[in-house]
Amino acid sequence: MKRSEIEAIRQLKQGDVRGLKTLVNAHQTKALRVAYLITGSSALAEECVQDAFIQVYQHIEQFDDRRPFAPWFLRIVSNNAIKTGRREQRCVSFNDSANDAEALLIAGLTEWRRNLDEQVAEKITREEIWALLEKLSPTQREAIVSRYYLDMSEAEMAERLETAPGTIKWRLYAARQRLQKLITGSDLIKEVKS
Repeated sequence: MKRSEIEAIRQLKQGDVRGLKTLVNAHQTKALRVAYLITGSSALAEECVQDAFIQVYQHIEQFDDRRPFAPWFLRIVSNNAIKTGRREQRCVSFNDSANDAEALLIAGLTEWRRNLDEQVAEKITREEIWALLEKLSPTQREAIVSRYYLDMSEAEMAERLETAPGTIKWRLYAARQRLQKLITGSDLIKEVKS
């Protein structure tokens, strides 16, 4: 952990809200990416991240100073995003790229796209990837985002979510199976074969 983060956490634990500014500056961008990729909405992502920072301020005494701050904080963000996704109980559109930040996030997904079968992946557009991702549950989307976008190992994911590694493996397996069914059931495969 950086010295500035250690000092910010110390300030927060003493009730000084100024420590929050350092943490916001250091973690806001990545937190927004994670929340956006799970919720599919920049407005909902901002709400999740704001709530997460409020939770950090209110519950900083629960943070273990011997551990890194980022995984603890991103777990809060992910949990908020999953809860928000469930609360909304509606399909979200990943195609609204009017905002530059959203366009950058969409471009970032092409990185994990390279891990898919190359013949199929090259035929799938960004919009089609977003359409497939939005059909996953928030928990499955979070697993895919953490593994392939944030490039986290299964062990890191298990630690961040405070769950068994087997649970992470299962979530990833279920998400990949769902994506595979969605891809093979769509017109994408027919286009590749023709």
